[in-house]
Amino acid sequence: MLVFAAKVLAPQGSDPRRVFTTGWPCNERALERVRAERAARYAVDFMNAHHGSPLHSYDHGPLCSWKRNEDNKGADYQLECEVEEQPSKRKLKVTATVLFPPGRETPRVNITSELSPHEEAYDEAWEENLREYPGQSLGENIPDNFGHVPHNKTALLRLAQVAGSIINVENGGEHKTYDLQRINSVALSLLSRDSLRIFDYEVIAVEMPTQEIVICYLTVAWQKGEPVRVKYLCPKLAALEMWGSKEEDRT
Repeated sequence: MLVFAAKVLAPQGSDPRRVFTTGWPCNERALERVRAERAARYAVDFMNAHHGSPLHSYDHGPLCSWKRNEDNKGADYQLECEVEEQPSKRKLKVTATVLFPPGRETPRVNITSELSPHEEAYDEAWEENLREYPGQSLGENIPDNFGHVPHNKTALLRLAQVAGSIINVENGGEHKTYDLQRINSVALSLLSRDSLRIFDYEVIAVEMPTQEIVICYLTVAWQKGEPVRVKYLCPKLAALEMWGSKEEDRT
């Protein structure tokens, strides 16, 4: 085990012979909790990737309990957490099992929760909003510098967050996550008669725990009754160039 120690200047007026040190690593239990939080985040992103839409998504809530086991199959988490359903703001208790296999194998997720379908009224409002937008540009800087999201932009942000969940499910894991922070710009690329909508986004994401800023370009397709699909290009992360949430993966 490596331990790093750094000398720190003593506060004014204290004994100068006293040496202050800082140490690493921190408490192992605290580190395990951080990883459990990432596993819970991964489980909720999995819910969004398979059930989310511009009209219906899930926000991460507090981690209630967790247990971690590790063997030759990988790190296995038994989790209980709270999720807030949007836009209803209904709170759900979620029980999840997340297995992170060794190497680059796809994590395995099993979730138990009471999911409810979104209401038809939300579909009508969404269609109305799209038709009212002038031209193809739908917005910039969402949320703004004060964290404000205009009411008629919430579905656009929700769709981007679902796309961000797909990116994290396909590229995040026990040791790193990708968190979507803001929409730089969004434009409507296609609105067909069969209700297929295609949007082009430029978004800012943050890789954790490195806190590296990542710019991603997304083409997001959604059709009522179908999962969200996203093609994404993140220049700093050459591996993130693919279509996500294909129908055959929705199990």
